[in-house]
Amino acid sequence: MRIKILFLFFTLGVILKPVAQEITIKDYLVLGVEASEAISERYLQPVSKGLLYGLSSGWYHDARVPEPWKFRFSVAANGSFVPSDAKSFELDITSFENLDVVGGGQRVRIPTVLGSTDSDVTFVATLEGETFTFNAPTGIGLVELNLLPTAFLHVGMGLPWNSEVQFRYFPKLGLGDGSVGVVGLGLKHQINSENGPWQSFPLDLAVMAAYTRLDAEYNLEEGGTVTGSGQRIEGAMNAWLTELLLSTRNTHWNLFGGFGYVFGNSLYELLGNYRIQLSDRAVEFNDPFDVRENVSGLRLTAGGSYTYRRFSVHLSYTLQGFNNLAFGMHYNLY
Repeated sequence: MRIKILFLFFTLGVILKPVAQEITIKDYLVLGVEASEAISERYLQPVSKGLLYGLSSGWYHDARVPEPWKFRFSVAANGSFVPSDAKSFELDITSFENLDVVGGGQRVRIPTVLGSTDSDVTFVATLEGETFTFNAPTGIGLVELNLLPTAFLHVGMGLPWNSEVQFRYFPKLGLGDGSVGVVGLGLKHQINSENGPWQSFPLDLAVMAAYTRLDAEYNLEEGGTVTGSGQRIEGAMNAWLTELLLSTRNTHWNLFGGFGYVFGNSLYELLGNYRIQLSDRAVEFNDPFDVRENVSGLRLTAGGSYTYRRFSVHLSYTLQGFNNLAFGMHYNLY
């Protein structure tokens, strides 16, 4: 099974760049479903966390809201910084009765999905007295980049009662052997206004809640030690955000910040038929397992923006589980 991990990133010129790296994990099924699921969970965990934190970022660049029925359009890109310890993990070979390492050893360190594209670890697995040799899966090579990118299109519309509704979207595109798409909804309410409470407060204040969902599907290459049909991974991620915002109210240059809470979950389902041919019979698995991950925690954001007529840009940094850097370009129709 080969999974093409696909990420989307907008450059300053709004150029779509798919990043793909082939990696193999299906050979772990020789160890059985339970062991394969446990190893795959550790292998995929960093990308789940990084994307969930990335999906919750880039929702705002000030605490102000447009006038009712006025619009602003945005392109927002952000990247989650990947900690060094998220690029590899240690596997205890003694935890598996039918697994050994070529060359010996009881503990080996192998890449996660965000780790190196190279690994010199080769495994030998035993199933019903027959041996199978395979290389440890490798990652997509973020060792030097150290950044997991995401990107979105935003539309915000002013509502009565000092509020704004925002829509986040990226169309579900077919990329190589897979597809990925993002949708999201955000609501912001400005606490202070010219005629309301807190009007004498020198900063704009707002509260915000947002939800983002990512859906992805990866069609897997068939063949090799583990054959079968209809092999694919279907993934879904859900990220929620609640935040208290504040910003200055200058004509051009402004500072903004936020303090909030983020939580989310992900689900990867390994679907299809997987077949291991032994000398006298075949061992088969159908829809073998799924891998789940949850994140939650406080977050703190600080940033700055510049506005010229109807155009504005912003840059912000967020402290959270995977720290995040966000950049956005905006066109305001108000």
